[in-house]
Parts: sequence; structure tokens; C-alpha cells
Amino acid sequence: IDRIELTEGLVRDFSYPENPAVIFRQYADGTIAFLESDCPDHVCVKTGRIGRAGAFAACVPNHFLVVIEGKDQGEGIHDVDLIA
Repeated sequence: IDRIELTEGLVRDFSYPENPAVIFRQYADGTIAFLESDCPDHVCVKTGRIGRAGAFAACVPNHFLVVIEGKDQGEGIHDVDLIA
């Protein structure tokens, strides 16, 4: 389990050593998405950006789940849990 802040204004791509073929993109508007995956159907990539509390996306074949936990309205920061 990993927790990252989706800080507005920050754009970055990242992956995890457990499966570097799954790449995430954090967008400047405080959203996140699966950018690439080596799974067969790419449902995770087709899900697109998520950013509202309660939203989630999953790559079941690669055992990744992204859940948006909440949002600090005052600072424009979102909390996200990444579970692998």
C-alpha cells in the first residue's frame, strides 16, 4: 500500500518496482490515471482520469487498485491510496 498526495500543479509519471510495466500519470489538475499497462484488455487505461473522493480504478490482472480517499478543500490536495 502506498499513499500519495495529488497536488495540483504537479505532473509526473511513475511506476512501482513490483511491476514497472504499469505506469501511472499524476496530472496538474489533481487527477490520476493508469497511463500504460501490460494487461490484456487495458480496462484500467480506458478508465481515464479519476480525482473525486470515492472514485477508483483497478488493473485486476496486475493487482493494482487506486482509490481516491478525500480532498482537502482548503489546499486543493487529494489523498490517494495505491494498493498492489
